[in-house]
Amino acid sequence: MKTNKYIYTILLPVTAAGACVITHIFSDGTAPSIQQSSTEVSVSESMNSSVTSAPPHEQSAHAGSPGSMKHDELKHTLSAKDSDGLLRLLREDTHLTLSHIAQFGETYDSSLLSKTVFDYLISLENWEKSLNLLKSIQADAAWYHELLASSVEHYGQNDYMAACRWLAKHSYLSGAPVGAEMLGRLAGHTRDPRSELEQTKPLWSSDDLLAHYYKGLTGTWAEQDLDAAMEFMNSTPQTPVMDLAIHDFVVNIGIQVDPAITMSWAESVTDKELQQSAVIQTAGMMLEQNTENYRLWRLNTQLPPQIENNLP
Repeated sequence: MKTNKYIYTILLPVTAAGACVITHIFSDGTAPSIQQSSTEVSVSESMNSSVTSAPPHEQSAHAGSPGSMKHDELKHTLSAKDSDGLLRLLREDTHLTLSHIAQFGETYDSSLLSKTVFDYLISLENWEKSLNLLKSIQADAAWYHELLASSVEHYGQNDYMAACRWLAKHSYLSGAPVGAEMLGRLAGHTRDPRSELEQTKPLWSSDDLLAHYYKGLTGTWAEQDLDAAMEFMNSTPQTPVMDLAIHDFVVNIGIQVDPAITMSWAESVTDKELQQSAVIQTAGMMLEQNTENYRLWRLNTQLPPQIENNLP
């Protein structure tokens, strides 16, 4: 014969502070008759509730919050290099997604992040809103520098002076110097780069931004009109803000110029590390072009040991 087991809980009041629970298992197939007062039922229900339901703070620890779920989904999306998935997350919750990207984005594909977020900002068709979103991220990472530069360049193509004013106002943003270089490159491609420089130069209260602006300007200017760019270089005082521009010019364009002129520019760089790099690379170009000129230059030039010891 099959035996049925029943588990019954008998609640007996003990003190005002609590109750005593006695559990019996009956295997005779009959249920005992138990009388409980309304007070005992209330206490029993309360105890049962405390067993089956976790406290609120424990429940939240076990149940994934929307923010943590988005966090995990974003990590999976970035690991899979899913640009469409990233765009979807940005559209669903822009601020939360950008906040998560700012926290851990540097560990994922930099190009994917910068390009996809840039595409999203473009889709908004509202650059005031897009630039405000850029301000809200402020991540010191390569992908953010690329994003800021691309965004400022795009803005500059539509309203150059407005883009310059915005960047000058937000010079504290990580990657702002790269944005200034992009704006300089835009100016260098215009029909009158010198005029663009005269208009924008007063905006740059930061020497760092101005230095990167000069670098972008002279580089692209030389690509379209080398003689005009050289004239500008020769007529501009050789101050520290010109160091980046001179170094870039010497390294990338110096081979097209008389080596003696290139070397004079290289030696004029005030930053010691940039000067060393410019002089050594120019010396290598000089040696390849004319061995005798290089020999004479070495005989008549006094250089710091850190440069002298690294010459070809």
